[in-house]
Amino acid sequence: FGLSFTADYNNPVNGLVKSKDKGKTWQVISDQLSGKSVSCLVTHPKNNSIYIGVIDDGVLASYDDGKTWQVLNNGLHNLKVASLTFDPINPEIIYCSTRHGLFKSTNGGQKWTWASNGLAQCQITQIMTDPLNPNLILVADFTSGMRISEDEGTTWRPVQPQRPFRNVYRLAGNQNFLIVEGNNGFYRTFNLGKEWDELVALRNKQVAFCTFINSKEIYALDVKEKQILLSTDGSGERWEILSLLPEEIGDIRWMGKYQDFVVCIGHKGIAKLNTQNKKWIHPNLNMAEISTLCAVFNPQQPETLILSDSGDYGKTYEINLETETIRLFSTEKIKECSTRILFDQTNPQNIIKIVHPSGGVFVSHNNGVDWDNITPLVPYLDLRESNISSNGFIYLAAGGTIYSRKIPAK
Repeated sequence: FGLSFTADYNNPVNGLVKSKDKGKTWQVISDQLSGKSVSCLVTHPKNNSIYIGVIDDGVLASYDDGKTWQVLNNGLHNLKVASLTFDPINPEIIYCSTRHGLFKSTNGGQKWTWASNGLAQCQITQIMTDPLNPNLILVADFTSGMRISEDEGTTWRPVQPQRPFRNVYRLAGNQNFLIVEGNNGFYRTFNLGKEWDELVALRNKQVAFCTFINSKEIYALDVKEKQILLSTDGSGERWEILSLLPEEIGDIRWMGKYQDFVVCIGHKGIAKLNTQNKKWIHPNLNMAEISTLCAVFNPQQPETLILSDSGDYGKTYEINLETETIRLFSTEKIKECSTRILFDQTNPQNIIKIVHPSGGVFVSHNNGVDWDNITPLVPYLDLRESNISSNGFIYLAAGGTIYSRKIPAK
């Protein structure tokens, strides 16, 4: 529309300036913000009201093009505002991110409520959803263990068992039990953290990936010994060495399984292990210029990998491991690295890309042909982890805050 706003940091005396010609010229529209540290600025999508976040002063709003300002801090317990954003569907809903958590307003900022129940001061490293129970969400908290929500993220409670670990790095599990990598080993629980015991077979091993295939099979990658481990007893009690890793593909960056094959991607190439005869196959694929950041199997074509390249911003590739072909999969609209690629369990045609460093969230409804930015809940997210639940909700973790929204229809 050719209308933009900005906060003037270089000359704070001028306050707020406005451009009507896409930034070619500017005019001062408010001189009442002198000396204030403006951290963010958003405009109402329907009436052009201006909302700003001010460090130590909270949220201010102007309904007359910046001439006057109103303080909107009712219920805002922390005034060190980091970001503001409107809900893309209902602009009366506003989210305010502060240094101590997330606040939400349902009436245009007139009143705020705390929206980070149970997640204050967390450093979330992973989100895990239950495919059989979409209400259940687990997060790994690096600072104090695990957090569980049983109401789709509305409230959270810490898991505080008698356990010998504090920091949690990763979670892996199936419908039977959960494996946790803590600061001093691997532990399992069959009852969501009420009781724990150590997986002694994995003691002193540097396991980088732990993949549950079904109710019994668990594959793990031992980085230290450069080998793939397999447990088939349904509890992770006993492990066997399935195979040593091929040196030709270099340091492993990703591991997954389809049909009877375990696929490993290294910094030098790709290889797949036939789990029946334990022989490695090296597909004839030129991956010398691809630096794998993340990968996922296409649920509609299990022999096909969707792979994000961290060395070339915006490029995503599709690799067919049967035909040994590789093609450019993504779009020119996304010019940043995808840190996570997710398929919608309710509709595999829907693909979600989480990109860095902008924290953008993109969705494709036609298997990657076209992409739409569906707008994260805050303008910038330092995304640590993401997941999609079985009922089509996207969950994002940024610091100690969980964001969620339904995947929009086409």
